[in-house]
Amino acid sequence: MDRFMLCPLQEGYSFTAGNNVREQKLEGGMPRQVVKFVGAVHTVSATVLLEDQRARQYFWSFWRLNQTKLWQWSLSLDNGIKEDCVCQFSAESVPQENFIEGPIRKIAINIYVVPIKRDSGFDRTIVDLWQSGLINNLLDLDKIPNVWLPDAVGV
Repeated sequence: MDRFMLCPLQEGYSFTAGNNVREQKLEGGMPRQVVKFVGAVHTVSATVLLEDQRARQYFWSFWRLNQTKLWQWSLSLDNGIKEDCVCQFSAESVPQENFIEGPIRKIAINIYVVPIKRDSGFDRTIVDLWQSGLINNLLDLDKIPNVWLPDAVGV
């Protein structure tokens, strides 16, 4: 599996989580919802900066070779950190060179991303920490070595 070596720009980056829920609207009250899918793909729109002709040649070669294949890219999804993701180019939207300035190009792409399985126990812990207010105590842990210890020893 090929790995895409260029980094996405923050500008123009958007992430939409895959929807595993099917919903049926009712005449009155809340809609009925049921988990219908497992692993519905995420979608990412990203812009890549091509600084010179070599990077442009690399992008288009990579795209031609991997249009219908799975490949890897380091992206920030629902965990808030960059992770290695399995991706696929969207056939509905081909890459578009949307900004040209001399040899510098920006290319916008839309891709599908296989969701990374998350631990539901960890998710429950995060929600419980926020709801109980204990998240503030965790934020204070950073202050022990960086603020309180230097103040205590007079540094």
